[in-house]
Amino acid sequence: MYKTEIIKKAKEVLDEYGKGSFPVDVTDMCNKLSIRIFYRDLKELEAKANRKISGLIYVNKSKDAFADKERFIFINDNDPETRQKFTLAHELGHFFLHMKDDADGVIISFRGDKNPIEREADIFAAELLMPKHLIEQEYRDIPFPTASYLASQFGVSKEAMRYRLDEMGLAYIG
Repeated sequence: MYKTEIIKKAKEVLDEYGKGSFPVDVTDMCNKLSIRIFYRDLKELEAKANRKISGLIYVNKSKDAFADKERFIFINDNDPETRQKFTLAHELGHFFLHMKDDADGVIISFRGDKNPIEREADIFAAELLMPKHLIEQEYRDIPFPTASYLASQFGVSKEAMRYRLDEMGLAYIG
């Protein structure tokens, strides 16, 4: 999938399910989509997979009339809150970009996985939580752009904000 398509989809989701304010309330979006969120200790699952897991999404794909009501996102509650928020947005990326093509209805997000669908979900999450036009606007409005300040404005980690600013070619402090 092309990056422009992913960005367009994130904007559509933000327009339809967001409240127009920032930081984005990803939990509210999930509620509107009837996606239940569970914060769980995923150590046992990580041990079985022998990999770190940030989260996973499950959508019941059976033909049962109630199947579309069975939508779940599990978030690793051992992660910092800002990471959990990014993971939630990332799992929404899977929901909108990949779930229709996934046969079994389960996508597990392993930490550090660089396969194409994980990268696409990351792009979606970044655009959903830190839309380029709003980053640029906020960036212009502050005299000394720091990653820490911008991260707090958008409710994301400093690491996520630094990555986003680097990607956009914007200089910053910290």
